Amino acid sequence: MTSHNPFINWHQDTGSIPATHSPTLGALPFYQPPSQPSLLVFELVGQPDVLNCCMLDRDRRAYPIVIPDPSNSRATIVQGMGKERIAAVEWGASPIVSIRGGILPRQPVYQWLTLTPDGRQRLMDVRGTQYIWSPQRDILTLTKPSTSAICARVVVSQAGARIEIDSHHLHQGFLESVIVATILLCCGRALD
Repeated sequence: MTSHNPFINWHQDTGSIPATHSPTLGALPFYQPPSQPSLLVFELVGQPDVLNCCMLDRDRRAYPIVIPDPSNSRATIVQGMGKERIAAVEWGASPIVSIRGGILPRQPVYQWLTLTPDGRQRLMDVRGTQYIWSPQRDILTLTKPSTSAICARVVVSQAGARIEIDSHHLHQGFLESVIVATILLCCGRALD
């Protein structure tokens, strides 16, 4: 009979395995908490609403990101924190939207944020990938039709909107599209 003890790593005083050691050679299961999706969080604070608002950074500094277009009184500009133009919305009987870099060519909002036949959700296309916006009270949830995974969530309040984006779903154009769609869906204006 051998005197080899596979549980030699146990502390004799507490009877527990040190947190830094897994069970010997995988003989016993080792619990690892599930990884939490890493969320990117953005807060839009309206002045007085989301069509003229600031984004707050982690230190609660405000950066104007949605402003009236100084060259067109019927348009709204979405700009980055460096004040570069990211998107534009031209207001009229049928609002027109565009997002830079070929993310969304200039088109009517209703073509980009298509209302479902039952009128309860909106479909959104980002570079060939389909998403569904679903409202539930003061929360907008963005999912892919093929899964139930939440890609983004928007909590709407009187002060503005809090955008939470699961970074696992980020790809080129997704962040800009979610921010522009949030502004459109929260602005209170007719989109169709």
